Amino acid sequence: MTGTRRVHVVVPEGLEADPDHPNRATDQPSSYYRAVLDSVASAVSGGDRVMLAPANSFGGPISEHQAGKRYLGSRIPDGVQIECPEVRAGSYLDTLDNAVELRNHLEGIGWWPLGPCTLYCNSPHRVRAVLMFKLLGFNIRDVKTIRGQRGSSSIVKRLWFYDYLLFHYLYEAAAVPYDLLRFVHLKVTRK
Repeated sequence: MTGTRRVHVVVPEGLEADPDHPNRATDQPSSYYRAVLDSVASAVSGGDRVMLAPANSFGGPISEHQAGKRYLGSRIPDGVQIECPEVRAGSYLDTLDNAVELRNHLEGIGWWPLGPCTLYCNSPHRVRAVLMFKLLGFNIRDVKTIRGQRGSSSIVKRLWFYDYLLFHYLYEAAAVPYDLLRFVHLKVTRK
């Protein structure tokens, strides 16, 4: 990247649950994801690029990053470019997959290497998000962590631990070694 364009990379943080089917998501970002997206919206200016990492739909009509793009649409200034890659069908995308899929997309459109960027995520997600994105080669210069509050609508049931801070940190602590093993496997099988 050249010029004064700043790059903002956003880690997905869930969708609201359908009130009638808590295992299925609506098309709305969770309160935690909205807090992250609001932080992005307040930081961007014309000419910046926002990269929404590909994510999950949890059985709902759209994916997390598509909901993020819609949410940001009216909250950001003119001239900000939002990159919202297509999501691959299939299994659950965790933080390592978010980074892999975003990098693959950026390579495919000729934007890799990305250059310096700011990474945005929910505070309990910080260690794993930074580690996975750095392992995938993202040049993270700054990290903005936001701890959203539990909203009036529930988060999709698969992400229940977001509503319980201690459990969220415990989940993240267990997920780091799992994703590290997956990263090593990814590197070995790509050789």
